[in-house]
Amino acid sequence: MGKTGSNKKKKSAARRADPLGLNSEAPVVSSSSTPATAVANGSDEILPLVKKLTSMNVDDRAWAATALSNLVLDRDTRKKLLASGILDALIRLLCDTQPEVVQEAAGALRNLAVVGGNDICIDILRKNAHIALLALVPKLKASFAERLSLNKAEKTNESSQVRCCFDIADQVIGVLWCLAEVSDRAVQALTSDPVLIPFLLSILTCADSSLPFSLVQSAAQCLNTLVEDNDACHVHFSPQAITLLLSIAAGHVDRWNTWNANAIHIRALVASVLFNVKSAVTTSSSSTSPQDLYNAIYAAIAAALDLDLVPLVAKAQDLGKLIDAKDAQPLEAGPEETAMTPPGEQERAKMEEFDRKLETVIFTLEVFANVSASEEEDGWADDLANENGDSEMVEDNDDVVQNGDNDDDGVLAMMEDDSDVLDAIREQSGTSEMDTGASSISADLSPALQVLTTSYPFLFEKAVSLSQPVTPPSTPHASNMATHLRTLQTRALGVITNILNHPAAARAFLTTPSQITLLWGLLFTVAQSASTHLDLIEAAITSLYTLLRFIDLSAQLQSIPLSIPLNDADALLSTVANNTVPEVLRVKCISVLGLLARIQSDIELNRRIGTACLSLLSHTHTPLDLVIEILDQFYDIYADAAFSYDAPVFVQQGFLDKLKTLEPELRKRVKSVDRRKHKQRREAGELAYTNLVEFIKYKASERA
Repeated sequence: MGKTGSNKKKKSAARRADPLGLNSEAPVVSSSSTPATAVANGSDEILPLVKKLTSMNVDDRAWAATALSNLVLDRDTRKKLLASGILDALIRLLCDTQPEVVQEAAGALRNLAVVGGNDICIDILRKNAHIALLALVPKLKASFAERLSLNKAEKTNESSQVRCCFDIADQVIGVLWCLAEVSDRAVQALTSDPVLIPFLLSILTCADSSLPFSLVQSAAQCLNTLVEDNDACHVHFSPQAITLLLSIAAGHVDRWNTWNANAIHIRALVASVLFNVKSAVTTSSSSTSPQDLYNAIYAAIAAALDLDLVPLVAKAQDLGKLIDAKDAQPLEAGPEETAMTPPGEQERAKMEEFDRKLETVIFTLEVFANVSASEEEDGWADDLANENGDSEMVEDNDDVVQNGDNDDDGVLAMMEDDSDVLDAIREQSGTSEMDTGASSISADLSPALQVLTTSYPFLFEKAVSLSQPVTPPSTPHASNMATHLRTLQTRALGVITNILNHPAAARAFLTTPSQITLLWGLLFTVAQSASTHLDLIEAAITSLYTLLRFIDLSAQLQSIPLSIPLNDADALLSTVANNTVPEVLRVKCISVLGLLARIQSDIELNRRIGTACLSLLSHTHTPLDLVIEILDQFYDIYADAAFSYDAPVFVQQGFLDKLKTLEPELRKRVKSVDRRKHKQRREAGELAYTNLVEFIKYKASERA
């Protein structure tokens, strides 16, 4: 677990299951009139198409490439095409002298890279397709300069040539982006090219509104991947380019300030690019301070998170009903020259638009998580990673864990819902024993968190709001929306965790004990409502952990009564005791319970947790790894006789005698672990046993 955010290309690729909006279930609409299934039934029809890629006739080559770009969307057909050598043929066509052939070949290659996944991208790279693609970039750059210099009338006269030029660029950049997503070797090759990154920047910062949105988006996405954790690309960012990017992020370019056509996504992408090249931004121009940079980034984040989910879901539900109604109607043919239009096509397109908006919010939350995971100071969420052996705080895995046969009131027992807690968090303000003053808080923060806490504090509230469950539409036509909403929650929790991971930032946003109690309730509600979606539950548990670490390390809070419901502790304990719950989640719940038990002001909470933990230790079916984690928490909870709960709980409840009875059983369990097969577990068990013996001696002598 640790901070949210991924710096490795392979992790980024794992997160990008479908970067261009293509998938085998919903093929893209091609310019070709050839349906994807027309020649997909056997190799007899496929081989002539592949051969036509080498035809002397230009129209044949272009038509074949177009038809194949549709056919590759079908998995079985794709396998046959790959076996027939389609990759080599398409790569050769990238050097064709006819633009329309290059256009269709690049499009087919792009579809292959998207739907084929990492393996095909690696094959494309292995065949050095990137060399042919990069060779097109200088030609495209020159063609762009020529086309953009035309006046409006000239552009109209040459509209087909202009569209062809833009489309080739879009397809070429799309393929290069896919390659960069899956291979560091590709990133190095593309970064070393002297033309590509300046070309991408010129597209992104071009003031000419005639550039298609899809082209600008492809350029921004490719650029964002190339600059991630890649200092070598910084040389391509001139002061002029940086100024233009800052202008877009800050909202000074009207074209990218609207949700229409999802144009706001460009601002979010530019914010991510700026964050990834932050050292170049602040060194290339003495007039750009870190505060200027982060003000622009947060302005873009705020704009791209300004989406009300509840009305969006309601509209999707209504659209689903309308689609059902239209599907029940017979097809109506239009004029002879017009193909029959499937019913509900416009509504389905609108539903896809809703999905794209949610994807923009998800991406923006990823950017927010990266920015808030300030590298200038180490937080405490990494402690939980070390305790549980995880490398990341939140796994970028949106898979759903289904367990329909096990209905144990969910992974976490449900508690009463408080619908007003979010409003209460906003309303809670003023000073308390916790309030240390804004100036001292700001002095302890990195520039990124300084700007967040002083100029954009509402973004923390926005992240909390977005983390809350929203009931997805029940219509099957909005099936993607449920997954998107759950992913969105997970990303929002990652932002919350990263902010709480820094004590000074946490103090800035949580100024009263009641705010902490309310935030606890919100986060706990997320964990409960997640049912069997373990990725979301783990994200919520991690946020709860960082919140409790803030309490644990705040001397003022230790003496202030905090109202953490006993039912919440019972729900966590129930999860730990549930053998059907994955062990990694049970261990994380124990980590949270260990911090809950250390709240000095709540003796009853400590008694409840301590008693339940001893019961778990006495059960032979409790996994050894979980036993070790419980013991480690026990040592911290009752480390000092001066703790307020030590005498009334540890002493009066006879915890020491109970630990003594557990000692021989633990020794027996540790010795039963085969050292040759499970060396690490055996050594961890031996250490736990040694620590238990020493802890018993320590507590026995502590009050002697």
